Amino acid sequence: MSCPDCFKVPVHDHAEAIGQFETLYGWKTYVTGDANAKSAILYLPDAFGLKLVNNKLLAGRYAAVAPGANFFTRLWCSFQTGPVIISFSTFGAAPKAYPEVLMYARAMHADLAPGEKLGVAGFCWGGYGSTNSCTEKATEGGSEPLIDAQFNGHPSQLKTPDMIVDAIAAKVP
Repeated sequence: MSCPDCFKVPVHDHAEAIGQFETLYGWKTYVTGDANAKSAILYLPDAFGLKLVNNKLLAGRYAAVAPGANFFTRLWCSFQTGPVIISFSTFGAAPKAYPEVLMYARAMHADLAPGEKLGVAGFCWGGYGSTNSCTEKATEGGSEPLIDAQFNGHPSQLKTPDMIVDAIAAKVP
């Protein structure tokens, strides 16, 4: 579920979220960034999902690019969790939700033009999906890697050390 660090951060009120919700690949998705970007980042938030404004603000920060930089500029956020902790624990645990995360990431990858890249960033709950997706292929049985770059912050529910070793062995930056 979530770790104690998720509860230590204040709710930020210094900025407003600038993205919008769209339905993509069958999921209500928060989209922010440059629609003409050459790459995308799948942002997998903590267990609080997009109901916490901090997660939307973080999505916007990832989508913001310094002038002249050619970096991942399109950010897609998804996978909101329900407000009921018991329901989340039962149905939304990261390992149980991973097949849906994988399906979503593969759909995102399929929509990229040739040469475009897909990155993934996961926090706490999302760290499981971001770490595990390093070992996946863009299509089932294919050879092209699904993810071109990965980041996670205080990931939860990892099967250590196996998942970490597998992600490192996949050589995803």
